[in-house]
Amino acid sequence: MYEGAGQVGGRCRSFFDSKLGIEIDNGNHIILSANSNFLEMCNLVGSENTLNFLGSSYNFYDCKSKNTWNVKIGKNRFPFWIFNKNSRIPETRLFDYISIFKLLLCNKKMTVEEVIGKRNNLYKNFWEPLTLGILNTQCNEASAQILKNVVKETFLRGGNYSGIFQPRKSWDKTLISPMLKFLREKKITPKYNSLLQKITIEKKKITQLYFKNHTIKINNDELVIFAIPPNNIAKVFPELLIPQQFNTIVNVHFKINKKHFKDKPKIIGILNSISHWLFLKEDHCSVTLSASNHLTELPKDQLIKKIWYEVSQSLDLDIKCPPYRLIFEKKATYNQSPENNKMVRQLKFSLDNAFLIGDWTEFNFPCSIESSILSAKKISDKIAMES
Repeated sequence: MYEGAGQVGGRCRSFFDSKLGIEIDNGNHIILSANSNFLEMCNLVGSENTLNFLGSSYNFYDCKSKNTWNVKIGKNRFPFWIFNKNSRIPETRLFDYISIFKLLLCNKKMTVEEVIGKRNNLYKNFWEPLTLGILNTQCNEASAQILKNVVKETFLRGGNYSGIFQPRKSWDKTLISPMLKFLREKKITPKYNSLLQKITIEKKKITQLYFKNHTIKINNDELVIFAIPPNNIAKVFPELLIPQQFNTIVNVHFKINKKHFKDKPKIIGILNSISHWLFLKEDHCSVTLSASNHLTELPKDQLIKKIWYEVSQSLDLDIKCPPYRLIFEKKATYNQSPENNKMVRQLKFSLDNAFLIGDWTEFNFPCSIESSILSAKKISDKIAMES
């Protein structure tokens, strides 16, 4: 196992921030109870007890109206709650929810905005934050087909498939450390700082891997599995037609005592704002801004000032900005548009002794932890069948 970085985990890792004096996650992730591959992985590595189940209620704060509200996904497969005016999203009509059926009838070429439209409050208060959170892509570019697949597997199957899981402490405690322990028990230790630079292919088989400081010969009975992001895999396989457009995720971690938000929901969607999702932890709060390419050139002090204003409003706080850590993931995911999704769908990777995995290779679902695990599981099953 060769790891290009100095640690494993990628966008799902944790580290101790010396400035804040606490452990923080590199990024935030929402796991739903429909994510069976994730839950199976936790069971495999013995970390299922490190998770908190938050239920199937989704909480929001609107920075424009200053209102708070939530959507409770019932256990029924059909969303009967839309017929109750008090259960519906504020200022939405029953007619607006026809967009659910429009989404189910979409084709692979359509964007979310083309299917849903943007002329009602349901778009702004539900479809837009959902799309940004799931696809990390703006609605006018995001694939409606991918969103449809997620909605069918989660919200349209009822609350039992729409419940939210979060780590009790960190993603390291839930995934990374348990996985490394599992590998050690199999006598596997990652070789860090092993960035793949090029390969040798002979007769449709990889024969050598070239790293910065060493070269590995691949024997006839060995297989190679590449778990590399699309921007890096293109350097090794320049002939592959893969997406070249990427979207930024911004995460800001504010060190703040939990007494300031002890009665608040653990996750809050923020509307009419540049911030999108707020995660409340034991010793800090963390805010995620999805599809944020437009914010990369904004002066840091202006960005933080705006984000903290929105966070403090969401938590009803009147305190100055606490110490923080700002993290830009400029190539967090590829831009999950219909065009780019088609490119991944038609990807041709045909070597006799090599496979390609990773969240971005699962074209039916968005780039996520679940998709990453699913892609590896499919290849594992294929290898087992062929052997």
